[in-house]
Amino acid sequence: MSFNIKREYKLFFILFIIWVIFDLKTSLQQFKHSCSMTSMWRNPKFYSLYDDKRLKYDFFLYGEGWYFHDLVESHYFDGIPIVFVPGNAADGAMVRSIGSILQNKTERLNSPFTFNVFSTHFNEEFSIFDANVLKRQAQFLIDSLVELEKLYGNRRKKKYILMGHSMGGIVIKMALAESEWLRKNVAFILTMGTGLKDHPLKITREFIEIYDKILSLKTVPVISLHGGFMDELVEESLTKDNNSLTFGYQGMDRVWSMADHKCLVWCNEAQRAISRLFFDYATIPENAMSTKKLDSLVETIFNSSTFTYNNIEKGKLDEVFNYVEKQLINEGNYFFAIGKVDSSFPLIYKSKKEGRINLFPAKTYFYSRQMKYVYSLEVIGKDEDYYVNKNANIKIIKNNDVEKLSPSVLKEKIKFTDVKGNVKVFIIPFRAPEFIYKITLKSTNNEMSKLLFKAGNQQSISMNNKLMLNFFDGNTKSDGTLFVISNPKTFFSNLSHTEYELDYKIDIGLTILRAIKLNISNIPFLLSFMGVLFSYDVNNLYKLLSLQIIFYVVTNSIVSTIVLLVLGIVIIHCLKQLGEALITVSEILSVNNGIGRIYRWIFRKVSCNLIIVLFSLSSLFYQPLYLIYSLISLIISPNIVMFFISLSLYFPTYFIFYQSPDLSFSFKGNRLYEWSGIIQLLSIYLSSKKNTYISPWIFSIPHWILITFNTFNLTVWEYVIMAQAISISLMFFNVKKIKTKTL
Repeated sequence: MSFNIKREYKLFFILFIIWVIFDLKTSLQQFKHSCSMTSMWRNPKFYSLYDDKRLKYDFFLYGEGWYFHDLVESHYFDGIPIVFVPGNAADGAMVRSIGSILQNKTERLNSPFTFNVFSTHFNEEFSIFDANVLKRQAQFLIDSLVELEKLYGNRRKKKYILMGHSMGGIVIKMALAESEWLRKNVAFILTMGTGLKDHPLKITREFIEIYDKILSLKTVPVISLHGGFMDELVEESLTKDNNSLTFGYQGMDRVWSMADHKCLVWCNEAQRAISRLFFDYATIPENAMSTKKLDSLVETIFNSSTFTYNNIEKGKLDEVFNYVEKQLINEGNYFFAIGKVDSSFPLIYKSKKEGRINLFPAKTYFYSRQMKYVYSLEVIGKDEDYYVNKNANIKIIKNNDVEKLSPSVLKEKIKFTDVKGNVKVFIIPFRAPEFIYKITLKSTNNEMSKLLFKAGNQQSISMNNKLMLNFFDGNTKSDGTLFVISNPKTFFSNLSHTEYELDYKIDIGLTILRAIKLNISNIPFLLSFMGVLFSYDVNNLYKLLSLQIIFYVVTNSIVSTIVLLVLGIVIIHCLKQLGEALITVSEILSVNNGIGRIYRWIFRKVSCNLIIVLFSLSSLFYQPLYLIYSLISLIISPNIVMFFISLSLYFPTYFIFYQSPDLSFSFKGNRLYEWSGIIQLLSIYLSSKKNTYISPWIFSIPHWILITFNTFNLTVWEYVIMAQAISISLMFFNVKKIKTKTL
C-alpha cells in the first residue's frame, strides 16, 4: 500500500493534532468526579463458604466485628441475601463498600432486619475477552447460590439481590438465563458499568450468542447504573437495554457526579443511595412486591428527595396550602417551588385534571447534599390545578423566558441578572450524541448555583458551577433543557442582586473521545477499508468521497464520520512511516526471508507426506501451539499496517492464553482460528513458485461489502485471523503489491 500526505497538508494535520491534544489536556484537568471514598472503621473480614480449588474461585461471606464472628461460629443465616459479582480481572473484596455501609446502617438504626452480604471471587480472571471464562463463572455463581440456599434452609424470607460490576453483570444475567430456580428466587439485579445492550468489542461469535440470549431475559428486573462519559471502559449508551431501569451517577439524588469505572463501586454517595434502595425493599412484604412497585421505589430513591407524601382530597387540604391562580399558571411553561425540608408536607399539590377531587404531591428534590432545602420543578400541564405550600417561594417560567443556545466549538457567553432568586431555562438542541458540552457559570456573589440538564432518559446535575453534559445516544428524539437554579439564599433574601455569566461550548477533545468510544468496534474494519482503498490508483477526490460515504453508512453519524476519517488518515500515515523504518531494519537483518526458509524447511523435512502434515495440523487445537503459529503469522505479515491492526486485536487474545490456557485437545463451535491456521499451513505446503500480482488488502473487500449491508456475522477476532491466514498464503505465493500513485 502506498499512502503519503502531501507536504502542504502535513502542517494542517500537525496543528490540528496539537490543538486537539491541548484542548483535551485542558478538559481532562477539569474533568474530575466529586465522589467520596467509602472507608471502613472496622477491619473487613471474609469467610469462605464454597470454592473451586481447580479454578481458584471462591464464594465468601463479608462482615465486620462481632456480627461477622457470631455468623461464622453459628452459620445461622436469616438475613436478606446480597450477592456481589466482580467484573473483569477484579477482586471480590470490592464488596466491602456496600457491605460495610449496610452493616453499619442496620446496627446504628437497630433495624428489625439484617443483610447477609456475600461475594464471588474469580481469582481476578480476565473475562472480557473469553466467552468460556464467562460461562464457567456463571456456572460457579449458580453452584455457589445453591450451596448458600442449603445454609439458609427455610429461614430466608426475602429473595436474593444480585449486584454486578462491569462484566459481573453479564455473569449474573448468564446465570439467570441458565437457571430457572435462580430466576424464581431473585428479586432484582443491580449492575454498575455493565454493557447490557452489547459487548463493546465483539471478540468472538460466542459473545454475540450470549448477548442474544441474555437480551431475551425479561422475567427479572434490572437496575443499571453508569458513570457517564467519565467511565473510560464502558460507553454509557451500552448500559441500557429494553428491560432495564437506567440511571447515571451524575443525575442520581445526592450523587451528582460522573464516575470512572472503578469509582462506580466505591463512590460513597452512590453506595449510600443503593443502600437506601435495599432498606426500602426490606420493608416491603415479599407478597406485595411487583415490578411496578419496584419501578416506583427505584425512581423515588434515585430521582427524588426520597420523601413520600400521600394523596389527599381537595376538601381535606391543610391550611398551609394556597391555590395558584389559573391566569398565572396559563402563562407559564414550568412551575418551580423551593422551601426548607419538610417531611410532612410537599411543596406542591396538583390535580391531574381540572376539577378533580383528589390531589397528588409533586416530587421534591434536595437542592444540595446539606439537605436543608428541597425544590419541585414541574412542567405545567393543561387543565391542571396547583396548590403551593405557603412556606415555599415560587417561580413561574414563561415561554418567552426560555432561551435557545447554539453551542459551537468556540466559547459563547450569555449574561443575565437575578434580583430575588431565579430559575433560568435554556434549550440545548440535539445535534449529535458525540457532542460533549462544557457549561461554566460565574456570578458576582460567588455563590454556588445548581445546574440541571434533562434530555429524555439523561440527567446531569452539578453543584460547583461547572457541568459537562451530553445526550445519551443517537435515539434521543428531543432537545435538552438546562436549568440554572440560584442559590436558595437568594430566594429568601430581600437584598439579592446578582449578575451571572454563562459560558458554553462544545468541547472538541472530549467530543473526539466519545466518537471513538461510540464506534470502537468499527474502527478496525474502517481502517482495513482505508487500506484497501489507498492500495489502488484512484483519484484522491474519489477516495475521500468514498470514505465519507462508507464511514457514514457504518456509523450513521456525520460527526463520527469526520472524526474517524481524520483519525484514520493520521493513524495510517503514522503507521506507514513507522513501517518503512521497520521494513528497512528487517531487510538489513533478512528477517522475512529467514522465517520463510525456516517455515518451508519444517514442512519439507518434518512433514514428508500429507498424512504427517494433517497430523501436525491437529496441534492447532492445542491453544499454546496456536499462540506460536499466530505470532509467526504476525511477524511475516506482508503489509505493515495490517501488522499493527492485527497486533492490537491479537493482544487481548494473548492475555487469555497467558491467563488460562486450554491444555486439552478440544473442538467447540466454529473455531475459525484453527481453520485459518490450517489454511495457512496447507497453502505453505502446497505453494508453488508462481508470481501473483494483487493487493494484499484484497482480503478486506468481502468483509467491507458485508458489513456495509449489515449482513456480516463474523466477529473482529475471527475476521482478523482469517485475514492473516489469507495474507500469509498470498505471501508464500510470492504476492507482489500493485504499484500505485501516492496520496
